[in-house]
Amino acid sequence: MIHEDYNEPASFSIDSIHFGTRQLEGSPLVYESLDWQLGVYVGASFKSQHTRSGLFEREKPGRKMPKVFHVNWFREDPKSHSLLWPGFGENIRVLDWICRRVDGEDICRDSPIGKISIKGSIKITNLENVDEDKLHDLNKE
Repeated sequence: MIHEDYNEPASFSIDSIHFGTRQLEGSPLVYESLDWQLGVYVGASFKSQHTRSGLFEREKPGRKMPKVFHVNWFREDPKSHSLLWPGFGENIRVLDWICRRVDGEDICRDSPIGKISIKGSIKITNLENVDEDKLHDLNKE
């Protein structure tokens, strides 16, 4: 059921949208899209045509569009084939990074796909076997 004020810009605010993916390589743990259009395009490549068109229809002049984030929960180390991120209860650490980006914190670097998390920006205290360099790496191949 959709609220009657669903299409009213002043009715509520959405600050971010998150797309999760399962890419074994090539994509960093988390990144913020360069802009709304690219974020929807990349996110919709994992979704149906219906989702894609519905998201593009939301963009209207004067409407503040949410930031779009992509999270690659299942990236593997290319040599050992083990997951780079432990997942489950530790995912709140990635969501914390996203919230801090929404608030404007400078904890990223620019890349061709968007703003990628930088070393030290995701709190990995007490995590074992996490290669922080690989988490933030963008495979250029």
